[in-house]
Amino acid sequence: MLENNFHPLGETTSIKELATDVLRCKEGHRYLNQWGKSMPDTGTDTLIVNHVMSNDVKSKIFDDFLGYFATLSPPHLSHIVSKEPIEDANVYHYHRPNFERKIRSNSIVTVHHDLEDSDEWLHFSKFSAQYRQADVIVCLNSDQQNWLNSRGFTQTKVVPHGVQPRFFRTSRAASSAGEKVTIGIASRRYARRVKGEALLIEIAKRLPPSQTRFVLIGAGRSIDANALQELGFEVEVFEHLPYRLFSKFYASIDALMVLSWHEGGPACIPEAVAASVPVLTTRVGMANDLIAEHENGIFLNRDPDIDARKIAQFIQSAELRERLLTGAASRKSTARAWSSIIADYATIYAEVSSL
Repeated sequence: MLENNFHPLGETTSIKELATDVLRCKEGHRYLNQWGKSMPDTGTDTLIVNHVMSNDVKSKIFDDFLGYFATLSPPHLSHIVSKEPIEDANVYHYHRPNFERKIRSNSIVTVHHDLEDSDEWLHFSKFSAQYRQADVIVCLNSDQQNWLNSRGFTQTKVVPHGVQPRFFRTSRAASSAGEKVTIGIASRRYARRVKGEALLIEIAKRLPPSQTRFVLIGAGRSIDANALQELGFEVEVFEHLPYRLFSKFYASIDALMVLSWHEGGPACIPEAVAASVPVLTTRVGMANDLIAEHENGIFLNRDPDIDARKIAQFIQSAELRERLLTGAASRKSTARAWSSIIADYATIYAEVSSL
């Protein structure tokens, strides 16, 4: 029996060509790394799930996502990652279906992006035929599900991104009178400004630097840090922060700010919810599912004048910050652990494999 249930494949197309040579990686997982003619003993009740990646482009988001399947799946699931679909798998899980012409039977697809994203590569026409072929379409949020259902795609289920609870146990009291209010941003910077990079600066121009400081997390955020410093703000920036230190980030801020135009998640929203941190966000991705207006967050409009007034009220009202902090603590449990998310996928795999 293999010691782990997660096996990246190379160019093979048949499960019967799997090798038994195993390497231990630095995280302690076991991966198959060679080819042979012997078939490993996976057990008669093992369900083989083939994660089809469709191209060779590396993605930390996908690596992390697949890593949760490796460490949290029940023992009867064996996960095999490959560029192209292998033969004889029980379930095919497609993550980039827009690169496929045909989706196999017993398949699911996960919608990892915003269905209304303006990026040409993410236009819905590149996904629609593949979605129709899938037995189950897994959405990250209810907005995706409603969008698809309204267009006749009814084989949908919502399974959001999760969190690792052990990293989000700390919380902080609301900033006291005289302290600067700390606004946090946790996302990489994109050249096409999809994360609201331009909106951030326009809002900042309308906020009081004497009462506000920023903490920025993510690759490229030094550009925004420099712009904010030129406006007179105190700023800390960490372009590469290990995940285990994210709890310190959330414990150091009064609110997380999300200014994105398009999102499937983002991951920082459930993280902030798990850390009992209020969220100031546009209505994207998982925000509508996890944020209740004036209870654990405030929804922004993408109008810098209106949004700056809302954020300034948060900054200048200790009573509002305390109320949102209390509400955030009460909604902490709505952010689900990755173990629960993987259990949902295991249920879907069982359903799809029996079709």
